[in-house]
Amino acid sequence: MNLSHERRQHDRLAVEPLDSLGFLEHETVGTAVKVIERSQGGFTVSIAPEKAKLFPGGENATLSIGKQHFKVMISGYCREGNRKSHLGLKLVSTDAPPKRNTHRLRKKASKSAEGTHREKFSYGLFLALFIALFMLPGIGDWLGTAPWIRSLILDALAYVEAANFQS
Repeated sequence: MNLSHERRQHDRLAVEPLDSLGFLEHETVGTAVKVIERSQGGFTVSIAPEKAKLFPGGENATLSIGKQHFKVMISGYCREGNRKSHLGLKLVSTDAPPKRNTHRLRKKASKSAEGTHREKFSYGLFLALFIALFMLPGIGDWLGTAPWIRSLILDALAYVEAANFQS
């Protein structure tokens, strides 16, 4: 073996079974691919021969493997019989998610005042609807909650009137 072949073997990274399935997109064309080889400079993927013709060499594409997205340049095409063909992809850039600082406590983003009021209003409306449902003559009487809720509301109104009268 020559030196360049040994260096190329050393640069290759192992492809885990979960990381071997991907999706290659170029402009309006997209297809599922299987990652055969991965190196620091790019990927070799297995693709159906009829789909490989849709990906011209020298153009950029996006390779998605799980949650990772790689911008790649289509560099080569190799056909092995009628069923298999390989596509060489050179890595252009990675859209890796930024690393989060988990060692620091972060302040929660404060909600806008409008959102907070809207949530309170929606919650109050839900509670009012829920109480009204149990006060309905048919449902409330059947459950036995209507007389109890009616007396609770009448007592609360009498208490409010008495407090207003003393003021």
